[in-house]
Amino acid sequence: MCSSDLAPPADGQPPFRLPDQVTDNANVLSVSARAAVRSATDKLYADRHIRLWVVYVESFSGQGAENWARRTRSESDLGDYDAILAVSTTDRAYAFLVPSAVRGVTAAQVDRLRRTKIEPALHSGDWGGAAVAAADGLNAPPPTSGRVFLLLALSAIAIGVVILLLVMRYRRKRRRAAAK
Repeated sequence: MCSSDLAPPADGQPPFRLPDQVTDNANVLSVSARAAVRSATDKLYADRHIRLWVVYVESFSGQGAENWARRTRSESDLGDYDAILAVSTTDRAYAFLVPSAVRGVTAAQVDRLRRTKIEPALHSGDWGGAAVAAADGLNAPPPTSGRVFLLLALSAIAIGVVILLLVMRYRRKRRRAAAK
């Protein structure tokens, strides 16, 4: 097999089995950027047991980003706790797929992460920063506003019940005293 057999076709790279959690076939990551991405993905796995697979290619070979990422995900046998960030550097396209099985991460959070962290980094050509943002965003603790509201509501109900019981007890005592 000669080295030209290993090069991606001129029109892009078809979906393939990912050999590593960080695959840079477009050669856009510096040594320090690769280390930062690796560190962020390792931390995500250590903290939440979610694997983020990051792949950079020059082109998605004429396929849509999401279709390319889904096919690569399938070729790589990624599981329910494996997310993928696939970036085409020439096409300036990407896909960020997070399975619904990943606990504590809603579709709205993934969407917000795409719009506010990943896309700005990709827009400025910060390839490694986009992957670090994806890993850090998935590693963020789930928002607690819903839990806090529920806790406050339950506390208010409990206090209301206690006050109601005390008032009923006080009235019962007054009626007994008045009946004597």
